[in-house]
Amino acid sequence: MPSTFDTFFKTATGNVPYAYQRRLACGEPGRTAGAGEGPAPSGPFPCASQLVSIPTGLGKTAAVVLA
Repeated sequence: MPSTFDTFFKTATGNVPYAYQRRLACGEPGRTAGAGEGPAPSGPFPCASQLVSIPTGLGKTAAVVLA
């Protein structure tokens, strides 16, 4: 079942978010944003500064703006 963020992101961009975009928006303690796919976050966490080191064309702008 898609998360609320997945639905929001798909409505805004027409695309399903990458796992790093979910992690950036929803937070996940102990993990930084990265290109590797992983499980969706299990719940809301406080926002913290994140370093986003992702290759060109993989949705950094959408991730930051929609987060």
